[in-house]
Amino acid sequence: GDAMIRLHLGAHKTATTWLQELFTLNRGAIVTAGRVWWPLAQLRPLMAFALWSQGAPKGLLGKLRRRALRGAPYQRLGTLLDAHESHVLSEENILGLPRESLQGRIYPQAGARLERLAQILRDRPVEVWLCLRSYPQFLASLYAEALRDGAMMPVADFIAANGNPQGQWPALIENVHRALPEARIVMWRYEDLHTLQPVIVERLSGVPLAEMKPLSNDTVRPGPSARAIAAHLARAEAMTRPQRVLSMVMAEQADPPVERADRFDPWPAEQAARMASAYDRDVDAVAAMPFVEMLRP
Repeated sequence: GDAMIRLHLGAHKTATTWLQELFTLNRGAIVTAGRVWWPLAQLRPLMAFALWSQGAPKGLLGKLRRRALRGAPYQRLGTLLDAHESHVLSEENILGLPRESLQGRIYPQAGARLERLAQILRDRPVEVWLCLRSYPQFLASLYAEALRDGAMMPVADFIAANGNPQGQWPALIENVHRALPEARIVMWRYEDLHTLQPVIVERLSGVPLAEMKPLSNDTVRPGPSARAIAAHLARAEAMTRPQRVLSMVMAEQADPPVERADRFDPWPAEQAARMASAYDRDVDAVAAMPFVEMLRP
């Protein structure tokens, strides 16, 4: 193989789970085509441990690392990748967790986390793959995802912190580039995904989409309804984080979205339009960066 590591970073809520499940279902075909695909269940614990432990203090680190790896059914991340193989890795939490992105900056830890990953990848050739999504829908989805993970933030606070996101995607891409300066960054808009699916799937996996077994259900994980979020927030303030996670599960079970209009959408129309325009400008700014390849329909 070419020893290339194709690193799909997500982002969250941009059909990342769909892609991961499609690739896992078709893992045999991908490996036969000459690329290594590790399902998320195997990759995520290793990746979380690697990114976290790289930044941990030495004394504590040795103890924790030994404890975490004792009896682990797989080896450390570096060993997993330590081959002349071409790897495809997809893990949106490399950028950070949704709850870290609610204070007005998208993925504020991404640069530091990717620098740690770069130390593990050393001199391997890397291509970064990343999907952008329009700010109003993306931020609303991240907020809902953070609630599912037990975060607590009133909607009004969320709106106040995130109502002016101009420049957030370009700043993130600059941070990715700083951490992996040799990497080409291949990007597309979530809004173009349907048209671009065959290109993205084949270039990432080495297998044409038409030759893959399709997923039985394309909507892998829909966002919660606005009513479910309201019901959850009404009781969540005094809860512990595990209780909040369970409260969200119950709220979503009781009140699933029936149609698109039920989706959580906190922005006033005029503000949503401003945010969408900012997104269009930012996509053009990102596409103009010399290390970026922007896929267009």
